[in-house]
Amino acid sequence: MAHPAKWVARIHPDGSLDMSFDAGTFSTTEPVEIWPIAAYPDGKVL
Repeated sequence: MAHPAKWVARIHPDGSLDMSFDAGTFSTTEPVEIWPIAAYPDGKVL
């Protein structure tokens, strides 16, 4: 199932939201689920 890009966020190592990453509209007032994503050195994403 595909999800809209607006639900993609980049998080800094300290856990804060990277506001320079523009994935469209993002609301911090709506309940959200956080799913981890692992990025490999070769550019692949899990």
